[in-house]
Amino acid sequence: MKNILKSIGLLALIVFSFFYTDKVMNVVNNQDEIMIKLKSIEDNYKIEATDATISDDTIVPGINGRVLDVERTYKYLKQVGVVDESLFKYKVVSPKVSLSNNIGKYITKANPKKDSVAILITLNSKTNLNKVLSVANSKKAKINFFIEYNYLMENIAILNELKEHEVYSYIPYSPDTLIISNNIIKNKMYNEPIYCLTSTKDIKVLNICSSSNMYTILPSIIGGYAEIKSSLENGSIILLSNDKITNELDISINYIKNKGYSISGLSSHISE
Repeated sequence: MKNILKSIGLLALIVFSFFYTDKVMNVVNNQDEIMIKLKSIEDNYKIEATDATISDDTIVPGINGRVLDVERTYKYLKQVGVVDESLFKYKVVSPKVSLSNNIGKYITKANPKKDSVAILITLNSKTNLNKVLSVANSKKAKINFFIEYNYLMENIAILNELKEHEVYSYIPYSPDTLIISNNIIKNKMYNEPIYCLTSTKDIKVLNICSSSNMYTILPSIIGGYAEIKSSLENGSIILLSNDKITNELDISINYIKNKGYSISGLSSHISE
């Protein structure tokens, strides 16, 4: 019995010792010049998160915020011995209303705080891929290809030509076709195939894709150069019509870039 009590007492002493040491270290750290400096400026580096905007069955993604990770930054700066803001560490603050909690809604465009747009092209046997890649690669524009299932099954090797771009699954959408095509894309491409595409609201597509943990894109601009010129704005998602891709991709990219927008893959364009 005495040995048990001694063991309990020793254990309690060890726990108390660690607790006391930790408290002492916190007091010491809080009086450190670097810690005082960090706490005095942490509000200057705070960026509020922007909530996603929902309207009925559509959504525009939000934007993550951030706060200075004072403890982690302090430990790192103590090692280098200087307060350099390029070495600061941050914590991500997610929006309260987020894309991740609203997977069953149509994404119409990216957050308007982003000065980028996304160009989408459906890829099938009628698409002049050589022309598209020649224009896109020469202008360093990342294209989002939505490749039809049957065309993909017959032309898997074509994904090797699309490494500089992003590829996603396209019609026909079903749980089975999505599993097969997404597995192929995952193995061949660098982007995660998490987006479906529809040119009109289609509840069947929305339900199939959301049940597969995929988001559904409903582009804000559908057409060619004329539609882009009249409707282009921050965050636009553009679906080029098949009959206008060959002749209007070049001029469309030029117009978008001359307006100061970057042309991005959906993985960064829509990401919060």
